[in-house]
Amino acid sequence: MSHVRHAGRGAVFALTLFFASCGGPEGGSDATVDADPGASCDTPSATLDGEFGLQACLFRPGCAIGACHGSAAPRGRVVLTDVAQTCAGLVDGPSHDAPGRVFVVPRDLEASYLLDKIDGAAGIVGDRMPPGGSGRVAITQIGALRSWIADGAVCP
Repeated sequence: MSHVRHAGRGAVFALTLFFASCGGPEGGSDATVDADPGASCDTPSATLDGEFGLQACLFRPGCAIGACHGSAAPRGRVVLTDVAQTCAGLVDGPSHDAPGRVFVVPRDLEASYLLDKIDGAAGIVGDRMPPGGSGRVAITQIGALRSWIADGAVCP
């Protein structure tokens, strides 16, 4: 009986470690290996996919939640639940709230409305992203996002 109890504790510990990783219980990786062995969600890679890419470390846990940019009724009609939907909604994707603005313009940081929304720049329509008490995007995540856009916003 004590072996079963100890095995149960080990399984709980393993699951706790798994769910504490970047993606959480719905998370996981959209790819199996990250190019940067020193990467983590504290210092994500400047790619969209991968274990420590922007999808796993920024978009899925910070944006594709609840009524924000999940699949049910996403704000601004942008779904960010997986790499394919993130690419379709953001890269060359028009803002439905700010006509004439494009969320991510590959290789053009100044024209990328997503960066303005995250920075809370003057002239944005609606709330700064993420809104209210959701917290702010970490400087390292913004840096990785800016690098991904500057490098062409490549979608796998």
